[in-house]
Amino acid sequence: MQQNKTLTVPVFTGQARKMLIDLGKLIWQEINPDIFGSMFQTIVTPGKRSDLGQHYTSVSNILKTIEPLFLDGLRKEFNASYNSAKKLEKLLDRIALLKVFDAYCSGWIQRGVRLSLAT
Repeated sequence: MQQNKTLTVPVFTGQARKMLIDLGKLIWQEINPDIFGSMFQTIVTPGKRSDLGQHYTSVSNILKTIEPLFLDGLRKEFNASYNSAKKLEKLLDRIALLKVFDAYCSGWIQRGVRLSLAT
């Protein structure tokens, strides 16, 4: 048998609406994703987070994995190609074919991470 529960819906004021709109105008990609990851891990109950597989991986730890897998090679190719349009086009074609799958990536927070080929 299902219980009927009463939920209290918070009031969404004009001031709250304005604040939400103003926050949407900020340049969020300039904020290091580690800050959001740290906040996320702080507010979610650790046992619950673990049970749900909700963990944040820092950019530095992600780089420890992907640099030797493919990013170091791309950087090396970029450094050898940056003065040749033909070589850069070939590198761009190679990058376009890359497919990366992270089954555990929530995606919403890590989309802001920019990987630079320039060293």
